[in-house]
Amino acid sequence: MGRAMHIRRVRALQDLERTGLITFELYSTEEGYAFTTAAGEPRVVASSEVAAYLAGMTDLYCSLRLNVDEAVGEEALDALDDRYLDALTDCLSRVLPTGGDT
Repeated sequence: MGRAMHIRRVRALQDLERTGLITFELYSTEEGYAFTTAAGEPRVVASSEVAAYLAGMTDLYCSLRLNVDEAVGEEALDALDDRYLDALTDCLSRVLPTGGDT
């Protein structure tokens, strides 16, 4: 794994921590990136799985948003998007491999 990609993954996870979606714990070369979800569940994600995990979080958020949009109203959804969707999509875009990244 390239150092630049590792740094992008760590920063993305730290940014998600600032939103309250996870608590980033540590990185281990043997196991990967360890964090605790907002629900209190411990997770360890291998380097090659970080982008897939973030994509899953983004998909889940979008699915939930579609299913509650009429119940909570546009103003509430805009506030949620500002806090969560923007952070999720930004973090995901940073950890997706490009050209020479591995």
